[in-house]
Amino acid sequence: MKKLLTLFLAMTIGCFLVNGVFAEGKHFDPKGNAPSTFTAQKWEELKNTMPFEDKQDFEEQKKGFIAAPEYKEIMADAGHVAWSMGKYDFLLEGKDFQSIHPSLQRQAILNMNYGLYEVIPGIYQVRGFDLASSHRQGNRKSCPGTDQ
Repeated sequence: MKKLLTLFLAMTIGCFLVNGVFAEGKHFDPKGNAPSTFTAQKWEELKNTMPFEDKQDFEEQKKGFIAAPEYKEIMADAGHVAWSMGKYDFLLEGKDFQSIHPSLQRQAILNMNYGLYEVIPGIYQVRGFDLASSHRQGNRKSCPGTDQ
């Protein structure tokens, strides 16, 4: 039961994180409340049991970085912002948010590195803007599934 509750809490908080609702200590809803005492205690327990001193993931995510676009927003055809990396800049301020599961916040920080990466020679990956896609260097005839 305890594991199920922890999983439910993590999933719920993760959904809020994905929607970028916990910036600058503000609740996404003006009628919302700060995290409960139970949530804050659970957050502390979880943070103290995870190996956050291990920074290997942060070093590995930098490997192969080539360039990032100058823009942080993708505009929809209708003229509104379809996706904004800038909306998540609060994650890079070095703050802990007790309303976000510690492991999900760490993953979100790792996802803030976006741009073009060379994974291995000739294989490139576009990361960020809520996507990751890999591409093989070469001519179009070498693309699987195409007749070009």
